[in-house]
Amino acid sequence: MGAEHRAGLCSVCLISVATVCTTQLTRSAQNHLHAPGFVAYVHIAMMTLLLPLAWACRKDDSSPFLASAKDVCVFLPLWVVSNYGLVQALALAPAGLVQCLFGTGPAQVAILSRVFLEEPLTSLRILAVLLAFAGVLALAAHAKFQGDSALNVLLGTCCALLAVVAAACYKVAFKLRLGTPPAYVVLGVVGTLGLVATVLGLPVVLLLSFLGLEDRWWSSSATVDWSLVFGSAAFDMVYNTSMAWGLAVSSPVFVSLGANVGTPVNMFVDAVLHGDWPSLPQYCGTVLIAISFIMLVFCESGQARPVTRQVSQSLIMASS
Repeated sequence: MGAEHRAGLCSVCLISVATVCTTQLTRSAQNHLHAPGFVAYVHIAMMTLLLPLAWACRKDDSSPFLASAKDVCVFLPLWVVSNYGLVQALALAPAGLVQCLFGTGPAQVAILSRVFLEEPLTSLRILAVLLAFAGVLALAAHAKFQGDSALNVLLGTCCALLAVVAAACYKVAFKLRLGTPPAYVVLGVVGTLGLVATVLGLPVVLLLSFLGLEDRWWSSSATVDWSLVFGSAAFDMVYNTSMAWGLAVSSPVFVSLGANVGTPVNMFVDAVLHGDWPSLPQYCGTVLIAISFIMLVFCESGQARPVTRQVSQSLIMASS
């Protein structure tokens, strides 16, 4: 197993842990607070903290690390839709169901990678994607709505599907435009997206609250657990950073399939917290997801053709 493949595996482990923690904390933060836009805004704003780290990790003072305006225009809409769609979905539907819907992501990423990155759509990858999809179907087949209304579940499902499409496009676009950038560039790009979204998103978040579409989180009457809000945002920052790092050193298909490992883990966490233990089909689904990931880890190491691009044209200097 090569160094790049080991780095990709490490990033997948971080993604899985961060996915479970973000999902559970985000859902808990919204138990008594209807403000998905505000929660998503905090998550995105937290990414700004990566900019000082990117600046400190530069090779020299002349190394560019901020995302270009074109990259921001490509990545930011996909990023915002993915983040907001996930938060809104978790506010409407059970966390386990949302994670199951995200299990369709690898199939979308595999197709997009074949079209735009010219990555081989091998029989191994097709089998791994099919096994992963069968696994999430088995998990979803026994998912319980825990008292949520049918309308909320339907709306949450739509938000989750929109989020997973945006996330798949983001993964492929990141690899297509940036190729294999150094660590400080990864931090700088994610931090730049966070900074731009923080500036542009504040009026939108305030408008949603003033119009009564969301709770006024600054009001004394609002129930806001700030530890959960900022805790979920911190894990989301780990998730986005690990995702960008994984895309930089590995294939989007591998990263997307690996991220599915968090789905059964999230199910078991739901079981411990809510007492809804998995059924036999859900255990089988967990095994299928694990097999699909293991297949790529041990059978495809170093086979995927990396996309090589010059990142200097996609970045601008901090002083620009």
